[in-house]
Amino acid sequence: MVETALAAAHHQLFTQATGTPDAGRVTWADALLAVAETSLAAGEMTLPGPDRYLVLTHLEADPADPTNPARLSVHLDRPLPDALRRYLTCDTRLRPVAHLDGKPVSVGRTMRTVPRRTRRLVEHRDGGCAVPGCETTRHLHIHHITHWEDHGPSDTPNLVALCGRHHRQHHLGALTITGDADLPRPHPKGLRFHDARGRPIGPAARPRPPATSHPHPTPTNTPPANPSTPTGSCSDRRARDGSRPCDRQNAACAS
Repeated sequence: MVETALAAAHHQLFTQATGTPDAGRVTWADALLAVAETSLAAGEMTLPGPDRYLVLTHLEADPADPTNPARLSVHLDRPLPDALRRYLTCDTRLRPVAHLDGKPVSVGRTMRTVPRRTRRLVEHRDGGCAVPGCETTRHLHIHHITHWEDHGPSDTPNLVALCGRHHRQHHLGALTITGDADLPRPHPKGLRFHDARGRPIGPAARPRPPATSHPHPTPTNTPPANPSTPTGSCSDRRARDGSRPCDRQNAACAS
């Protein structure tokens, strides 16, 4: 059952990436993550609100010292890499805890880095993953173009909808996203995408329409050529190579 689910998820991801540079980069790890996201999303729809699927992490930062980078660690575990920290804090839920002299003194209300109402606006505006050529419309992430931990605002010009794969690629340095997301794509200050080599990623080319089919040739009343014509008879072939012709004109020659 698990193998079948992974195969189905892998095939779906490959189909979604067909025609894009990522078509050959779909891995089984991507399929496993897609299965997990689908299961969690189904659980959220059935029983909205439970925290059993959440991963508890601790984000430690000193507002008085902006030069000191924040640290994100899994509960009772080691700190996470910087790229993963930025990826996770881009679209998540936070519960601030105030510390005084190293001791927690207050726990704030849970808040989202991207409010639900803003998320709906961004999803409706982008219509799915905004990366050109990507047609994913489910399990979208809302990405801060200027990263949230770099004081990027959670306003629509700074937010863009991405699929999980492209969101991870961005935070791993394989995809660059710049511009104002509220401006139309042809605008010079609108959204721009570049790959790891700095090459721009433009809209996917549409397939060419099929050429007008040529009509079938009109059949004529000319009878088909006789196999014993000068171009195909065994006697003519024998005459050309100097061998003795067949006894019968239209008989098949023995090899």
